[in-house]
Amino acid sequence: MKNIFLLSLLLLVNCTIAKAHAFYFTFSEISFDEIGQRIEATLIATAHDLDLTFESEKCRIRSEELNRKDCIEQVEAYLNEHFFMEKGDYRTRFKIEGYEIKREGTIEFYLFSEWKSSFENILFTFTLLMKQFPEQQNKALILWRNQKKTLEFLPNKTQHLILFE
Repeated sequence: MKNIFLLSLLLLVNCTIAKAHAFYFTFSEISFDEIGQRIEATLIATAHDLDLTFESEKCRIRSEELNRKDCIEQVEAYLNEHFFMEKGDYRTRFKIEGYEIKREGTIEFYLFSEWKSSFENILFTFTLLMKQFPEQQNKALILWRNQKKTLEFLPNKTQHLILFE
C-alpha cells in the first residue's frame, strides 16, 4: 500500500512538473497614436512561463530581480524579438513603460514604441513563448480610430498583415 501511494505521488509530481498548466496563451491590446506617432501596447502573459524563459539568465519575472536594469533590458530584447510590427525597413522597438504582476499569476507589460510611418499595411509578428511551448496561442486586439481587429497567432500562423479601411 505504501509503495502504491509513493508511486502515485511520484507520478502526480512528475505530471505537475512536466506541464504547469493545460493552456498556453498570451494576449495583447495595441493602439495606434497618430498624433504622438507611437504604438502603445499592453501585453499579458503567464509570469511562470516567462520565468522559465529567463531561468538561465538569472532574471526572475516574479521577483525583485525584474526591477534591475539588466533584467528589464533582457525582457525588452526578448519581447522585441517575438512581438513586433514592421513596414518596409521600419520596425518597432518596444520599451517597457511599466508592468504589473497580478495575483492570478499573469504579468501585464505596458509598452510603447515610436512609429514614424503610416499606420496602413503593417506586418505584425507575435511568436511570444511559441518556441518554449508548442501549444502556445497568442491573440491581439488592434485598435485604430473607430476600428477593432482581433488577430490569432498560432505556431503555423505567426504573422498577420494589418490592413485598415
